[in-house]
Amino acid sequence: MKKWIVMTAIVSMLSMSAVPAFAATSGTVKVKLALDDVKGHWAQEAIDALVDKGILQGEDDHHFHPDKSVSREAFAAMVARTFHLKNTSTIQDFNDVGPKRWSFDVIEATKDYFDRFKSLEGGYNFEPVLGAKREDVTVTLVKVLMKQDPTLVLMDAAAADTLLTTTFTDTASIPEVLRPYVATAVQHNLIQGDDQHRFHPNVTLTRAEAATLLYRLLKNNVIVDVPADTTTDSTVTGSTYGTN
Repeated sequence: MKKWIVMTAIVSMLSMSAVPAFAATSGTVKVKLALDDVKGHWAQEAIDALVDKGILQGEDDHHFHPDKSVSREAFAAMVARTFHLKNTSTIQDFNDVGPKRWSFDVIEATKDYFDRFKSLEGGYNFEPVLGAKREDVTVTLVKVLMKQDPTLVLMDAAAADTLLTTTFTDTASIPEVLRPYVATAVQHNLIQGDDQHRFHPNVTLTRAEAATLLYRLLKNNVIVDVPADTTTDSTVTGSTYGTN
């Protein structure tokens, strides 16, 4: 249970693309390019640390855009790099994420931890450029941490509804299929509402907030490798609860 105590430090983060940020390398030495819009930012320590580790990349050679909403594909990249997840398949699972898209491998590597959206043309979309909402981030992190810690058990639907309705005033805005995950996060002190007891499931995280969230996981040694050749519960990844 030590890791869940450590995770309490992340509460404040949840209560409220693709051009590398590294220059060409020479031998084994990486030459890091300065991100002009990070210096002096409240999340600079987290951003710099994760850039150094190769977990974060700028949206161009000199800009990270920390206050911009983090997209689903960008968050998928962060999760894949943080948890060392690799794509082991050449199959395209999403209509809107083809093999030539920069995020193809990271999305395929993390597909078991993200929701998917039913396409009108048949099959599923990932909606890579949409902002990663609080409900998305909560579900993804709970699913990844459940893979790491078998003692973490997902709450059943009835218990989840009871907990959430006594915790948040906007429980009705949380999709039913996601409530067990949100409730599990609440149960283990991973998240909390604002000062008016609202969860705000549809609010998107900024790139800086996502960076700080993952940095705290790493800094507190919560992150461990997750096997890339196994699958997780598909209750959410197979859902079709909306296309936004």
